[in-house]
Amino acid sequence: MYRIIASIIFIFSMLYCKNIKASDDNEEIRIMFQSDQEARQGQNIPWNELKNSDSKRREEIKRIINKGDLHTANDYYRASFIEQHGLNSDDYLLAHTLATTALVMGCADARWIVAATLDRYLWSIGKSQIYGTQTQNINPDGKEKFTQEPFNRLVINDEIRGILRVPGIKVQERNIKNNIFHQEIDAEKQ
Repeated sequence: MYRIIASIIFIFSMLYCKNIKASDDNEEIRIMFQSDQEARQGQNIPWNELKNSDSKRREEIKRIINKGDLHTANDYYRASFIEQHGLNSDDYLLAHTLATTALVMGCADARWIVAATLDRYLWSIGKSQIYGTQTQNINPDGKEKFTQEPFNRLVINDEIRGILRVPGIKVQERNIKNNIFHQEIDAEKQ
């Protein structure tokens, strides 16, 4: 039953996507997205500086949204990644809305970010995540000990997780044990 519902939603989103060329993408958002992602590469990430940069990017995204300058699925997809680096439930809910819009407009790459933004939103309002995309360090002395909890593994099954490019529960558990925290299935393996 889950498979049928998920398949119908995915097919519907592909059939009704807007036919907009990538050349119509908002260049300002593309550059912000690239900067957002590059800032998170490497091992010695200056998190305090990054928080300030993230805040400025989110303010700019909101300005662009208010002007009506998101036009393509890629625009919504990129904006969702920037918004999901927010600080509160409103940021995460907006990120989820942007990601869902990107998916409905035909951006299949948005599948994972749809799941991740919902998980992040659920955590921010004190609820359990349902996909397993989020981790947090629970060791107060600073040594790394990560968990996905709270995590309700029973709301959806691994088939739905897979459709949204989220690994199944057993793979997630193995990844956490091996300090792999980005829980996404590679698009090439799909």
